[in-house]
Amino acid sequence: LVIGSHPHVLQPVEWIKSTSGGRTLVAWSMGSTVFDGHKPDEKSSALIQVKLAKQGVREFHLIPINLEHYVPTPVLASRQNLTLK
Repeated sequence: LVIGSHPHVLQPVEWIKSTSGGRTLVAWSMGSTVFDGHKPDEKSSALIQVKLAKQGVREFHLIPINLEHYVPTPVLASRQNLTLK
């Protein structure tokens, strides 16, 4: 499991094939839960919920959030538009 950070914008979550034939879950950037940017793409973020086992990631779910005045707020289900791979 790799969770990247810093760009303050939401980036893809994907499975990467390893040289051993397995897969690694990579969340390149989850956005921000503290920094309230000025651009629209800096206000969309997500939380990631991961179930782990000895063999690695069993499953994951993304919980979309928006930042308004430094307050992370869940996105209503009707407005969610995230694709899981």
